[in-house]
Amino acid sequence: MIDTRALTDMTYGLFIVGAREGEKFNAMIANSVFQVTAEPPKIAIALNKNSLTHDYIKATGLFCVQPIAQGADMLFIGNFGFRTGKNYDKFAKVSYKLSAQGLPIVLENTL
Repeated sequence: MIDTRALTDMTYGLFIVGAREGEKFNAMIANSVFQVTAEPPKIAIALNKNSLTHDYIKATGLFCVQPIAQGADMLFIGNFGFRTGKNYDKFAKVSYKLSAQGLPIVLENTL
């Protein structure tokens, strides 16, 4: 479900795209997230098809998108952007909660 209030503030930037499959969840950096239609509300994301996050989205059809705050440092961004979740727990040192759909919501350095 899209929170349509977020669409009015969506601009170009970096985003964390998160997904879950079963008890596993992962997230990655994306810079291509944009609104496609207003009614019905739809957004599009561009992801590397070899990424674990892509695999989870393909399996479940669910994902979450969070804009990264302008002041976020490269260590935070690199945690989601320079490593694969296939052999690294990206959430081990990051504050997060799970949405009602069980998707990972990062609680720091995001808007």
